[in-house]
Amino acid sequence: MLIDDFMPDFEFGDLQKTDLKASPEAAFRAFKTFDMAESTTIRWLFKMRGIPTNNLALADLERMNFKVLGEKQNEELVLGLAGEFKTLMGGLLKLSPEQFRAFNNPGFIKACWNFAVADIGNGKSRVTTEIRIHGTDAASVAKVKNVWGMLKTPSAMIRSEILKLIKKRAEQEAKGK
Repeated sequence: MLIDDFMPDFEFGDLQKTDLKASPEAAFRAFKTFDMAESTTIRWLFKMRGIPTNNLALADLERMNFKVLGEKQNEELVLGLAGEFKTLMGGLLKLSPEQFRAFNNPGFIKACWNFAVADIGNGKSRVTTEIRIHGTDAASVAKVKNVWGMLKTPSAMIRSEILKLIKKRAEQEAKGK
């Protein structure tokens, strides 16, 4: 998987999945075109963190400093960001995919987030989303450990809601709506 190319080693992570009645192509299109603002839960969670809540599509994630690191059409898309995280979204670096892969300066945190699609037969697909977090040194790992307990649940809720949006959109497309 592409995510393994960008972050094979990590200290914190979470994986979620859903099966849907649609082709991998429809599921991938749904991921690339969904808008998180369609979810009341995501809007509420983002408002709590002071993140704008309108127009929350893939392009908007990129404007929030998530960088598309790699893509295999109709199979997987990997997003990433790296920074010191002295504030909620402060100190983020602008790294190319190659720079992200190699980056390991002490005092920083790297995060990868993927969406992968697999054909499971009979016109069905499985969509997984995984987040991986890596601290570049012991102090950074400790910093993440101190907040991961608070961040894991909202992160999982957001990704679960995204999977619901993808499923709804892909299955509607498959039904021709």
